[in-house]
Amino acid sequence: MAIKRKPPYEIWRGAIRATIFTNEGSDGSRWCSLAVTRRYKDRQGHWQDTHSFQVQHLPLLAEVIKEAQQWMLEHSLSVEAKSLVNQLVPSTSSSSTKSARRAS
Repeated sequence: MAIKRKPPYEIWRGAIRATIFTNEGSDGSRWCSLAVTRRYKDRQGHWQDTHSFQVQHLPLLAEVIKEAQQWMLEHSLSVEAKSLVNQLVPSTSSSSTKSARRAS
């Protein structure tokens, strides 16, 4: 039976949430995966999640995905690969971290 663990990182921008999961294969390989959702209240006033986005959500969605990409690259690569990525991918350190939180 699999043990359910909290994801190591979540990013929130308004109603948009990106949840990053870390995974390990039976061969010892490691990788990250990303789930992106949008929160909304239904007609009864209950909070729901959806995987669909309207045009007004796209700017925040792009921000969340860019920050998630940076986190995933930093946390899933070897030291040598990180060095290469840092040379090839521009830094996104200017994004706000106030709405991001690490799960403990």
